[in-house]
Amino acid sequence: MIELQTHRKPSESVKPTSRVWLLQGKQMGDNAQVLALGQSLQEMGGFSTEARPIRYELRKASKARRHGAPDTGAMAGSGLTAPWPEVVISCGSTLCTVGQWVKRMSGGRTVQVQIGRLAARPEKIDLILETAQYGVTPTANMITLTLPIVRPDTARQAEAIAAWAPRLAGLPRPWLGILIGGPSSPIRFTAEDGSRLLQRMLEIRRELGGSLLIAYGPRTPDAVREILARGLEGDAAHRIFGWPPQGPNAYPALLGLADRFLVTCDSANMIADASVTGK
Repeated sequence: MIELQTHRKPSESVKPTSRVWLLQGKQMGDNAQVLALGQSLQEMGGFSTEARPIRYELRKASKARRHGAPDTGAMAGSGLTAPWPEVVISCGSTLCTVGQWVKRMSGGRTVQVQIGRLAARPEKIDLILETAQYGVTPTANMITLTLPIVRPDTARQAEAIAAWAPRLAGLPRPWLGILIGGPSSPIRFTAEDGSRLLQRMLEIRRELGGSLLIAYGPRTPDAVREILARGLEGDAAHRIFGWPPQGPNAYPALLGLADRFLVTCDSANMIADASVTGK
């Protein structure tokens, strides 16, 4: 996790005209990191942030033309046109390319901050915020993070808790929140891993009692879901929150309501989310 600090006096802060674009793609974990960093910059003062959702057409173009010229038509379709911002923040390889295009279209004046996987040589990016699982060789323009940048969305969490707490009230405490991801290079997630996960969660419950609150995401393999469903069939002291999420999304509620967590190692974002709860 990263804590942003500034030693500037108010009169020394960056001018309020320093605009920051927060690129938003299809990965919720990536989007959350970008928004969290943007919120921290906004609170520091001197930055004006704006979330920019990147449409499918631009994401597709950035993959097809990763090392080519910017697709200005696709960029315009996502609202990425002049005047260009002073800073653009992107996360993940697809939006790294979009951030590169913004920097290029600005004549190199826009500062690109990249989180996570890269799609350009490190020296072409102004600041890289990197966690260890990507195996990127450290460079002079890189800050190595212990865990991804996360900030709890208290309003969203309160809404989710209000919706889900009554539905879970009959389950015995303590509640073990189990956050499950899926394959993420170089980490595999096989049916065998799913069986070991099932055994581990049952071991913890035998030791502590209580109930299992299980949440999996879009990357969780079908074989793992089936193993969990079969292994818990007839067990009343559990709930499974699948994908796509039910409304409202139960994930923020689990972070607030669970008493402790078991998290699969493939998702640094989920590990960070669980860590900041202090449980």
